[in-house]
Amino acid sequence: MVRNIIISLCLILLFGCKELYFKYPQPRGGKVFNGNIKQMLNSAIPATVNSDDRNSILNEIINDTIKYISINNSQNHFDLELQFYNGITIFEKFNSRNFIDSFFTDFKFEENDESIILEKENIICINKKNEKDDSIYKIHIIFERNRNSNDINLYMSPFILRDIEKFADKMKNEFSISEYYDNDSSKVYVADPSYMSFRKYLKNHDELELEPIIFTDFIILELFNQLDDRINSDSTKYENIKGLVNFKNISELY
Repeated sequence: MVRNIIISLCLILLFGCKELYFKYPQPRGGKVFNGNIKQMLNSAIPATVNSDDRNSILNEIINDTIKYISINNSQNHFDLELQFYNGITIFEKFNSRNFIDSFFTDFKFEENDESIILEKENIICINKKNEKDDSIYKIHIIFERNRNSNDINLYMSPFILRDIEKFADKMKNEFSISEYYDNDSSKVYVADPSYMSFRKYLKNHDELELEPIIFTDFIILELFNQLDDRINSDSTKYENIKGLVNFKNISELY
């Protein structure tokens, strides 16, 4: 799943997409986040999730070969159970620390780097200074805590836009967008939204170029990605379930 997201971001940049910058770190009026991002993400993972929950992405993975799926978050491990209609049941154990560590590595984020992390209400933004002009900022990642559950929505590079001119024209007033020339005289667009305008935009995320990712779904899909790697690397051990899990369809759920 991470690979798919990174490929999508690369394709967006390849086809000439541009990034919207901000006059100030976001969210406006936010306080410096003094918590630990890794601990926050780890605490958002439920103790158990299974395919009987119709709101879980696991419910979309079961098919005519997979009867039941459950994942237990026990200490530093994820325990995956897969029951198949042919009577076979497998149990797999995964190191949970690896998933969060790989998330940080793949998205080139370190908590001790020069990022400016601000928090307001249930929104946390990881802001970075523009490489060419450190007087303006870009948003690397947004974490949005779900008010009704313990889950977290992730927005990855949410302001890399396919048509920034169209966006700037549409959101000019609401986001207070203006043209700006950076230190090498390149024209960029800089926004200065109020907190309420920023929050409203996230709420109406259908307008975003990249849909938010539910962190629990991210973990689940990465578990199946690692299971796919295990099956491919040891066909003898997993011979009795080979072909019973449609990994291609699973990878396309995001």
